Amino acid sequence: MGKNFKNNKPIQNLTAPTPAPAEEPKSAAVVEPTPAEPKSEIRKTTTGKKKVGRPKTKDVKGTCKNINVAVPIVLLDKWEEVKIVHGSNLTEYITKLIEKDMDSNYEKYKSIADSLKNI
Repeated sequence: MGKNFKNNKPIQNLTAPTPAPAEEPKSAAVVEPTPAEPKSEIRKTTTGKKKVGRPKTKDVKGTCKNINVAVPIVLLDKWEEVKIVHGSNLTEYITKLIEKDMDSNYEKYKSIADSLKNI
């Protein structure tokens, strides 16, 4: 018992397009524009989903700049052992190290940099 598709033509299922109604001729009458309705605010409801991607770090009053720093793996292994002391905040730890070094050696670095510029 085979199927016969001879009389099954999809074109028969389509309806003929209806002609568009004729446009009314425009008269010379002046039409006043309707006042624009104020746009209603559309509030987005939170669905409780987290934002995708890495969270942004807080920048305190525009005083910080993100940079990429390569840290040797040996040092990172040591960091894993002691990170609880700094609350697992590697950025804070590195910043404190840089501040301590700059406080004690800034004048030396500045004089060396000035002498290298003069060469």
